Formats: sequence, structure tokens, C-alpha cells
Amino acid sequence: MGETVFEAAIREVFEETGLTVRPTNIVTVVDSVLRDADGHPQFHYTLVEVSAEWTGGEALAASDVDDVCWVKPAAAAKLVKWDETLRVIEMAGRLRG
Repeated sequence: MGETVFEAAIREVFEETGLTVRPTNIVTVVDSVLRDADGHPQFHYTLVEVSAEWTGGEALAASDVDDVCWVKPAAAAKLVKWDETLRVIEMAGRLRG
């Protein structure tokens, strides 16, 4: 509570990777609603996708991250498991030009 979206992005990136970043844009907002067998909402996640520029630090995976690596957007398709993540990466790439 009390964090802006960009402050939360800075904190999350640092906590999960050890990197410091400067947020540049909100790329999109993604909702994921997981339903039970009867179709009732069980979990609802709202993800605010933020693009950012790397400003420092060495990329190291924290305990809640499988791995950290630098890749070009085209190579991300081989690494991500959720199609929505790939869509967001592509959107962020278009924003950067």
C-alpha cells in the first residue's frame, strides 16, 4: 500500500533479479481469472505490465525466480510458457520502436 505502479515495478524487478531499472511506460494491463469446476472465480490476478530501462546491477535470480537472462524479444518465444507474456513482450518492443 502506498506505492505507485512504477515504484512497485522498481521494487519487484530488484527483488526478483537484483537489477535497478527506470520505468518508462505502462505497456498494458492483463487480467487472469481462474475458475473452479463450477465456473465461479477462484483467483483473479491483475497484472500491470511496465516497460523499463536497465540502469544497473547484475542479473541474479532470486528464490522465487527460475532463471534470469538477457535475450532479444524474438528469442523470448522459446522461453515463455504463457502466450500472454509473449504478447506483452511484443507490445513492449513496439513501444520502444
